[in-house]
Amino acid sequence: MLTKKQTRKQAKNATKLINRWLDYQVFLREIPGLAAGIIHDGEIIYSGTFGYADVRSKKKTTLNTCYHIASISKTFTATAIMQLSEKGKLQLDDKVSKHLPWFISKKDKNLEHITIRHLLSHSSGLSREGNTPHWEDDHFPTLPRIKKFIAEGEATIYPPVERFKYSNLGYAIIGEIIAAASGEPYADYIDKHIIKKLGLNNTSVEVNNRNKKLLARGYGRKLPGKQREELSSSSTKALSPAAGVVSNVPDLCGFMNAQLPGSSKLFNEESKREMQRIQWTRNKEDNTHYGLGLVIWKNRDKQLSGHGGGFTGYSTQFCMDTENGLGVVLFTNTIDSPIFSLMEGVYAALHYFMEDSNKERQPKNKQPNAQKY
Repeated sequence: MLTKKQTRKQAKNATKLINRWLDYQVFLREIPGLAAGIIHDGEIIYSGTFGYADVRSKKKTTLNTCYHIASISKTFTATAIMQLSEKGKLQLDDKVSKHLPWFISKKDKNLEHITIRHLLSHSSGLSREGNTPHWEDDHFPTLPRIKKFIAEGEATIYPPVERFKYSNLGYAIIGEIIAAASGEPYADYIDKHIIKKLGLNNTSVEVNNRNKKLLARGYGRKLPGKQREELSSSSTKALSPAAGVVSNVPDLCGFMNAQLPGSSKLFNEESKREMQRIQWTRNKEDNTHYGLGLVIWKNRDKQLSGHGGGFTGYSTQFCMDTENGLGVVLFTNTIDSPIFSLMEGVYAALHYFMEDSNKERQPKNKQPNAQKY
């Protein structure tokens, strides 16, 4: 059994390989820019930056570079709900209509049975996006638009708990529950009770004056014979609880630390375990599940939890191995980076080096047999 000191040494040894591998992946896959961070037992043991935050101006990626972290925002939102639950402001199995009287429709009786837990675990049956093509035209819906859609009675695709149905709309509704239960607008609540509490200096709900200059330029897909299209940033409006947070690697490492066992900065251990407990099986074939604001899967038989994000011009991922006190953040500024595969590769290296073995992983100094070649 490795000691804590040996485990830390092995993790740091792994980061030497990871740094070179990520550098090669950025080159091989023509990713404009990538930033990475790894934490172990509350400390950042690795941070690396590659490529450009802005290709045209040759502005290099730095650790201060910020990104739209997209659906990672859902973990912030779920954390806020757990905080309010601890304070007795709500319960996870409350009906949504208890907190939002407008969440009803004469044409859709499914709405009456939807709970906060259903929304958090994507088991509510609500449609993914509502009725606006915001990922195509960047015109995200306002709250009045969402309320109108709910009242019209076409918001649910399935009855609650019939099947998994990923829903950004559902997290927009959760944002309004947070506002109703706390008495503070969603963005103000997140800023006061999560961002400022952790000292996340460059994180905000939507771009603010501080991180606007640090925001990486987003890029479209790599097409044969063409340069990547430069994409503009946009506000997610009422969908900000699902996709609106902006952050960078050091800040998200701080957020991850608060999600790992041992930290009481945001909420208690029971709340963390409930978020990281499997609530719904997404895909039995690849053993992928969903908790509360967290995706749960396995790498080399180790359970991982985290979330990915895809925004116009950005692909992001964070992932935690709570058993080993590990956390990894990967941010890129293009929509088509293989972000999940990159995360899997990083964890494969970490777990390989940190396996329960007292042997240092050194290559065997054996002379090759030239006759074989």
